[in-house]
Amino acid sequence: LKEVTRLFERDPLPEHIVIESSGVARPVSVAETFFNPAVQHLVEVQNMITLLDADLVIDDQADYTDLAYAQVAVADLVVINKTDLVPPQRLETVRQKVEAIVPRARILETTFGVVPLELIFDDQMSRAMESSLREKDKLLTPHQEHRHDQEFATWTFRSQAKWSFNAIHLAVEHLPLGIFRAKGMVQLDLETDDYGVLQVTGRRGWLKLVEPEPDADEIVTTELVFIGKPGSTSNDDLKRHFEQAWQAANDQGEEGYTVTDLRAFNVIFA
Repeated sequence: LKEVTRLFERDPLPEHIVIESSGVARPVSVAETFFNPAVQHLVEVQNMITLLDADLVIDDQADYTDLAYAQVAVADLVVINKTDLVPPQRLETVRQKVEAIVPRARILETTFGVVPLELIFDDQMSRAMESSLREKDKLLTPHQEHRHDQEFATWTFRSQAKWSFNAIHLAVEHLPLGIFRAKGMVQLDLETDDYGVLQVTGRRGWLKLVEPEPDADEIVTTELVFIGKPGSTSNDDLKRHFEQAWQAANDQGEEGYTVTDLRAFNVIFA
């Protein structure tokens, strides 16, 4: 915490801070440091990534089993690296063990640690969002100079409906596992004009409430962009998915989702 605070003395300020914990660390303890209300206004924890080597399959009898499980269990994104060094059966074993620990984990299999920046950094996702909203179903080929076989697809969802916290929660909670990131604006069903900025990284999702600019003329409508593995979903499937969540939330009612102070409030969907 002391070192991160020191970074805020720099000019210009850092756009991102990447914390690589020790291989024997429990990353949840590091992350909890920045969930402290005293520093939440300084640092926003966007994602937690666990890196596994495919040739080091988690051994249930090993001394590090509890630690390895703890590192995998908190991950928003599990990267299985060095997949070129193991046969398919070994890779499948690693994948199954990860899925057993985190059933709804987003798993990215890679070599040489190549991970598209769109899956990691918010500003990269923002550029992908702008591009996708302009060009429907555009395919991205990040790091194309390194890997020609790694492609990610983008999908868009638009809606004129007003969304409750419960409806967004239901939709985010059950997104297809092939979707790694999502971001966009959400028109909320609130008495105020506040709208939501939704972000999803792996299995972590959060909705930040934003007050419209005083001179804003247009109402913010819902526009979301998703990045994931090609074939994981489609624009039509996402439309059905969100509409079903919206209807299910309406059928359930809104008990438990009352918010009295909307200023600087974060709704976290863990």
